[in-house]
Amino acid sequence: MLVAGIGLSASAASAAELELKYSSWLPPTSWVNTDLLLPYFDEVERVTDGRVAIEMLPKTVGTAASQFDVVREGLADVTLLIPGYTPGRFVTTELGELPFLETNSVEIIAPLFHRLFEQHLQPVGEYDEVKVLSMFLTSSGHVFNRVRPIEKIEDWQGLKIRSVGTGTTASLEALGAVPITKPSSEVFEMLTTGALDGSLSGPENLVVSKMVEVVTHGTIIPGGMYHAPVSVIMNKAAWEKISSEDQAAITAISGDVLAKVVGQGYDRADSKALETAQTRGTIHIVDASDELVAAMKEKTASLEGAWIERAKAAGLADPAAILTQFRADIAAAEAAKH
Repeated sequence: MLVAGIGLSASAASAAELELKYSSWLPPTSWVNTDLLLPYFDEVERVTDGRVAIEMLPKTVGTAASQFDVVREGLADVTLLIPGYTPGRFVTTELGELPFLETNSVEIIAPLFHRLFEQHLQPVGEYDEVKVLSMFLTSSGHVFNRVRPIEKIEDWQGLKIRSVGTGTTASLEALGAVPITKPSSEVFEMLTTGALDGSLSGPENLVVSKMVEVVTHGTIIPGGMYHAPVSVIMNKAAWEKISSEDQAAITAISGDVLAKVVGQGYDRADSKALETAQTRGTIHIVDASDELVAAMKEKTASLEGAWIERAKAAGLADPAAILTQFRADIAAAEAAKH
């Protein structure tokens, strides 16, 4: 059974039949690496009896936005992909970027999204050029900024806010903000120089991206302004070198199993980051009022329909029904949790 935090490095054993290279655009010390991905790679090595090993490269191959092509072309074998960093390329999984998906629990929504992907989204073929080991959603996105509290709909007006992808860009435009699509790794520098006023981010990014040192206001949105779709992908030729027995063993610890572990990790990191922000006392964080949420929902009401049309054009047969089912699955999981 895969357990987060079981190790701090993925060591490629010298006896491994297949040694794969992991390109990380996150810092090696990022908790996503040390607590989630490297322990997962250790588990891959364990369940294959040392035949498959995955080792992190000392430097990123390419950029955060180019990781799909890096793995597709075999410049690295494994990576963590954020589809939203290449807006418009992966339309089906933009579903995860829609606002107000009705849960702030990543443990709930992450494995549900993998199952949705496997059943409905993957067959469209947007990810056919790589092997998707797991597709999940990360923390629900809220707004943190260094200019003013966002208490009413007018407070969004003109703020330069970091966007994650196509869906969040559309949301920010609808709210009157100025979206700027950048990786989380660039947020701190852009905040300190004034190129950004704030960011749509999961709470864990307060610490990971050092926003806690710059922003002064935070507004927590029930259900989130978005969840970032993220995937662990492998080069197809590398996957095909693995025996069917070992492929089965890796599959058993991947998919929604890995997604749940990732979700638990994000929930822990979010809680810890909010505690850190509270301890510092430099950020005023509030829950969005019912009035603000209602106004935001009204402003962004057209986004679901727009995604549905794009998804139909991309080849998804009934996006509206899939979205409805996803919301129902989330509600059922939330009810079961309580």
